[in-house]
Amino acid sequence: MTTFFPPLGLSIVLLAAAPLVASAQQMQNAVPRPRVPVGPGIPTPKVGGEELKSNYRLTFSGTKGGKPLGELSTLTCAAQIQVSGPLEESETPTTFSVQGVLGEKDGELQFAYSISFSLPVTSSTISLNGKDGESRPRSTTIQYQQHSSTGTLRLKPGRTYEVLKSGGIIYTITVSPEEDK
Repeated sequence: MTTFFPPLGLSIVLLAAAPLVASAQQMQNAVPRPRVPVGPGIPTPKVGGEELKSNYRLTFSGTKGGKPLGELSTLTCAAQIQVSGPLEESETPTTFSVQGVLGEKDGELQFAYSISFSLPVTSSTISLNGKDGESRPRSTTIQYQQHSSTGTLRLKPGRTYEVLKSGGIIYTITVSPEEDK
């Protein structure tokens, strides 16, 4: 009968790893505290608390050449804000994401934010190899341009602000108090 003993080094590694495995299992069983993520580099205004005095409608929109690309809107009374989604319904929508902190101070709003937009750009390669000599699309490529901005704004409720102009596109934000109905 043959008995196998693992090398001494492997035994030491296995013994040292046991507390780490136990710790990882405890962490999996722990209930995490809910937390609203805020993006890196977002300055936090020193105004207000975790909850605002009123409900506010935050509306983000984009226009290109005077034509609307669409908008994304949310209603909240929380100081911590995170919103993302498409600005319009299409196969290749402009997508939007914002994280930030909204605060109230002396009738004015402050919004510390990190905003990013992803805009589709479509290009086609033309082939002249048709049997009848006509040009036909050979392939279509969709790439996305990234537009982003980080900063802090002082806002007057209801006023629209151009938060970012990039590539012929104007992105705006409007923060308005929402009345109870």
